[in-house]
Amino acid sequence: MALLRNNKFRFSLLGSLGLLLLPVVAFAVEDPDVTQLYAYLGGFYNRLLLPIGTVLAGLVIMFGGISYAMSAGEPSKVQKAKEYIFGAISGEVLLIGAALIVKTILQ
Repeated sequence: MALLRNNKFRFSLLGSLGLLLLPVVAFAVEDPDVTQLYAYLGGFYNRLLLPIGTVLAGLVIMFGGISYAMSAGEPSKVQKAKEYIFGAISGEVLLIGAALIVKTILQ
């Protein structure tokens, strides 16, 4: 129950539920203009946002790894480096999940 009191957890849970409902809302509309908009946004996401996000996540993971190596065992620096790495991996998982949702909508 303590986990449900955490605001970050509640926000991510609500966001995840919203993302699961997105394809349902998208399939409810079959207007040609909306279909063209989805195709444009899908191409924009796949050609620009996904590659940039992946490169940035890789850079943040490298920065976290270097910070971890340079921390010399100091607990606060080790924790900060682990947060960078975890945040980058979490962001990449969200990017890939969003890409799967975009592909689902476009099919």
